[in-house]
Amino acid sequence: MSDVHGIARTTSSLNAVANDTGRVAFCGPYVLSAITGYPVSRVEDVIREHRDIPAHRKPVVRGTYSDEVEAALQAFGYDMVLKESFMHVERKTRPSLWGWMQKPRNAWAHYILAIHKGKEGHWILVKGVKMCDTFTEGKWTFVVDGPHRGCRIMEVFEVKRSLDLDVGARLARFTNPAFQADAAAAARQMAQDPHVTAALARGDDEATADALVPAQDVNETGLLRCHITARHWGT
Repeated sequence: MSDVHGIARTTSSLNAVANDTGRVAFCGPYVLSAITGYPVSRVEDVIREHRDIPAHRKPVVRGTYSDEVEAALQAFGYDMVLKESFMHVERKTRPSLWGWMQKPRNAWAHYILAIHKGKEGHWILVKGVKMCDTFTEGKWTFVVDGPHRGCRIMEVFEVKRSLDLDVGARLARFTNPAFQADAAAAARQMAQDPHVTAALARGDDEATADALVPAQDVNETGLLRCHITARHWGT
């Protein structure tokens, strides 16, 4: 990751999770840290803001709902869209992670998967042929070598960089001055990016991803859109 005026910017490498809390953190903040490049402490602050928890209180963020993951991603300039749901079928007939990996998908996008882990739901992050979560201690590992190959999938969300230049307006919903400063810097940075402005001028939607960055960096560009559900995953 590189950092310009406090705003995380995607580079050609996958972000390892930065757990700077000095304690155990849970799957939601881990996934968000790996996508955005921000440390777990900052991700948890955004989630607590969304929960309207007073700034002086710092409870550990354990289980997270999908709308909380969505809100945090939007605050950092990402969108998330529900690509597949298997909640309508029995658990034993839902696809396994390894089975899902055999299907065609965008190799450059991040995918947040809600999977069954024992009796609980669990968030994992997949990009290309690698995955990251609390079980890998925030490090990226090949799915084939990972701990969840046979786990059943409940939902799949695709995550990409947002095309919306009004990042400032979204981040301003969070009252922490540090995030408001980041919002203003992010809006200025994106508004001055010729790839972004050209894409918006063309009115592109999904196809705009390739226009956001030079060709050599397209493989690490994410763009998200969000679908809100009321499910809650926590390990």
